Amino acid sequence: MKILQENVSKQELKEFLYYGMSYEDKQLYQQVNESQANIFQFSGNTASGMIQRAIPQNFDELTCLNALSRPGSSFSFDDFVANGTEGSKYPEPISKFLKDSHGCILFQEEIMKLVEDLSNGKIKGNYARGLLKKLGKANKKQEDLDAWDKLVNTIKEEAKSKLTTAEIDEFTADLITLSAYSFNKSHAAAYTYVACETLYMSRYFKPYFWAASLTYDATKNDVIKDSIKSAQKNGFKILPPDVNSSNLHFTPISEKEIRFGLNEIKGVGEEPAKNIIEHREGGYKSIIDFIIKTLGTKVNKRITLALIGGGAFDDLIPEGERKKYLKITEQFYVDKKTSKNPDKLREVWEKCVEDHYLDGKTSNEEYMEMEKNYLSGSFFHGVFSDDMVAKIEKLKSLNKCLRDFNEIREEDKASAYVFVHVKDLRCHQQKNGKMMVFITAEDCNGEELTIPCFASYYEHIKEKLLTGFYLMKVYPDDNGGILFGSRNWVTNPDTIRAMLVRYQPRSN
Repeated sequence: MKILQENVSKQELKEFLYYGMSYEDKQLYQQVNESQANIFQFSGNTASGMIQRAIPQNFDELTCLNALSRPGSSFSFDDFVANGTEGSKYPEPISKFLKDSHGCILFQEEIMKLVEDLSNGKIKGNYARGLLKKLGKANKKQEDLDAWDKLVNTIKEEAKSKLTTAEIDEFTADLITLSAYSFNKSHAAAYTYVACETLYMSRYFKPYFWAASLTYDATKNDVIKDSIKSAQKNGFKILPPDVNSSNLHFTPISEKEIRFGLNEIKGVGEEPAKNIIEHREGGYKSIIDFIIKTLGTKVNKRITLALIGGGAFDDLIPEGERKKYLKITEQFYVDKKTSKNPDKLREVWEKCVEDHYLDGKTSNEEYMEMEKNYLSGSFFHGVFSDDMVAKIEKLKSLNKCLRDFNEIREEDKASAYVFVHVKDLRCHQQKNGKMMVFITAEDCNGEELTIPCFASYYEHIKEKLLTGFYLMKVYPDDNGGILFGSRNWVTNPDTIRAMLVRYQPRSN
């Protein structure tokens, strides 16, 4: 909403929220089946996995899946998928109440109607619901257990002409399972309403949706890195922060580009970011021009250094000199003392620049460290150079390797080579005395995994396994993880050693 409010007029926003969305729009359900990323209530592993199997086609089915992802009702998911819109494991006196939920008991309202009907009105639905809520607790009272036995016996007596004892036992046992946690339908529908709003936004306002998602995730520790990868996977290029073009938060600047927000740089803050935007009419020409124009605002030394370290001034300083200008700026704030005279400040600045003329270029590793400190991740510099990525693409075109870990998961192959950077090795002695190693490796897309290398492999490669770049043969396990080696067991040490080929750059 913040992103929309910053970039869309109030009238457009009103039309978006209240007049644009229709629950009959098939595009919404196509969208949720294509991607559950950042969709309210459906982005978690459980709900996402259910959607990928059930493939909902309308609001009611999405509401059912909202209920099915709760602990009490999740046991019915396989039946929900198998039943489709017709079948049910329950006989007709029960299933006639379950037409809207694929023949499964999902909602508290269904429980209430069924208990009242099968007991011929002798048990009120609200009483049954309250009793089940008590039985869903870890410490059940004996009086509630006795009350439940009485309820079951009443149903058996009243429904004996409709159902067998075995059918009633199965029905009441399922009610106990549902007592662990089940939704009422109005609750599930309200959640689905909000989910459809996010689906509508992600379908028709995709850049704004992803910018809003990134802004939200930036407020949570260690989440923004995965969120940026997800946005990139969905076709967006994330541009670095820029003191002259960044808004307060992540902002779409085209259909496929999103600019990093000033407020998302660690150490800046919302009020200083607003001051920066307010005073940049005509553009900041240099760091000292920025400092002079923001005099008297909440922008101070700490914030200016954070902006430089986060890359927001990279377009205003010579290429490769971010480290140098961090030092210049630190010295400037010491030397300027309390002066606020623009001419004097420029004079002090020029002196500081002259004094640091010998500083070397900023290394790739230094860029990565700065971005990690100020942006929560090295999103714009990595250990893989452009030249290395080009070589990986060439090898891939020759079917010599895959580009990243995700491709080995998606490709229908038992195993394949992936170009990786081994960052860390952690040895572990097993109970039998043999050593295995856990390899921390990263692909050129920045996905980092800890890959086990078992003793049977490790004994043959331990002499050559160091940190650095490798073509590593890996295979996906049944749970979506990655293991070193091959599914086809090999005993030839030479073959095992060939599963790890160290990258040696050739000199010109």
